[in-house]
Amino acid sequence: MSYSDITLHKYKAKKRKRKPFSKRRNSPKEKTRLRFITNFSSISLDSSNIIAFVVIALVVFFMAMSYSGVKLHSQEMETFRLSSVERENKIAFTFLMKSGKERLERFLIKDAYSEFKLAYKLFPEDEELKKYLFETLSILCKKENAYCLELDQLQL
Repeated sequence: MSYSDITLHKYKAKKRKRKPFSKRRNSPKEKTRLRFITNFSSISLDSSNIIAFVVIALVVFFMAMSYSGVKLHSQEMETFRLSSVERENKIAFTFLMKSGKERLERFLIKDAYSEFKLAYKLFPEDEELKKYLFETLSILCKKENAYCLELDQLQL
């Protein structure tokens, strides 16, 4: 048996079993004691403290300004998005009106009605659209009675 085996055996023999999560008694050592006790009355206002305060104040000011700039930019982007949606709706409306008129000229009445109905969902106030929708529904009502209810609802 070597010296290292003896010390290992001695270490294991001294080690006591303890309950899990139990606290160990340790006396506070010099290294773990609080070394610095702050005395607030001894704080002096020298130039480095004033400079640090000014820098922090400027950083807070610029962060507040950039936040308002970000908020303003987000509002501008929202109005741009709404205007682009409106522009796309107008483009789709003109396309649907043109397509509906072409189908009406070729006597594809049901197809023209579907185009005018989609355009009506985009802009229900358009007078020209209402005129074309009334015309197609009156033709379809003569052929099939199922469209007469929609014609009555359009007239209201």
